[in-house]
Amino acid sequence: ALNSRDAMPKGGRLDIRTGNADSIIHAGQVLEVGSFVRVTVSDTGSGIQPEHLSRIFEPFFSTKQMHRGTGLGLATVYGIIRQSSGRIFASNRADVGTDFDIYLPRIGAKTSTTSSSHDDVDPWSTDETILLVEDDAQVRSTIRLTLEGRGYRVLEAPGAADAIDIYRREAKVISLVLADVVMPRMNGYQMVDAMVRSGPPRVLFISGHTDETLERQESALRDVYPLLRKPFSPAMLVTRVREVLDRATLA
Repeated sequence: ALNSRDAMPKGGRLDIRTGNADSIIHAGQVLEVGSFVRVTVSDTGSGIQPEHLSRIFEPFFSTKQMHRGTGLGLATVYGIIRQSSGRIFASNRADVGTDFDIYLPRIGAKTSTTSSSHDDVDPWSTDETILLVEDDAQVRSTIRLTLEGRGYRVLEAPGAADAIDIYRREAKVISLVLADVVMPRMNGYQMVDAMVRSGPPRVLFISGHTDETLERQESALRDVYPLLRKPFSPAMLVTRVREVLDRATLA
């Protein structure tokens, strides 16, 4: 709704419609058969550039001017809906404006597991525990929702000190530490070095900083653990997390 408002600076119409559906339909294709509630949010705004439609749910992707948006709003929406076993699609209407179609499973109804080959949702499901360390609350929330939507249990820490305390208590059940590199007071490398005393952690670092900035975070661990660079899509995140966990398991 906020994006619709911004797309209609001279006014327009915002519609929110609800109804029952017996299938998920997108771009003229039936993707899944079952029992769903459909929510459609429509506006008469400027629409979305076709080349941007496939990226609008990516964290940090924004077409707004500097300081007008973080690129986390739709990513958060996506995470909430996926966590609820739902689907969301965006499309431009033929006349004017944009439609967002949301499908949520009806309570008490079993939905079909048959899905389209076009479904890009990560196929893995797990109950492993991830310790997420990120000082930006919005980014941390988006990542948590994405991981929980794939079945991971997520423990959150806004900084290194809290993360070290959590790891000392929960080291036996934490499968992976997913941590930002550059944080206030103590960087990710220093944090992991302190965690080692409670048992060597499996680690995947994330960062949106340049190589030059990361090199200033002096540590022998810089080349030991893998790094996922921001911005990344939800699919990139869960795929990289799975790769690190599987590699550690095989080792």
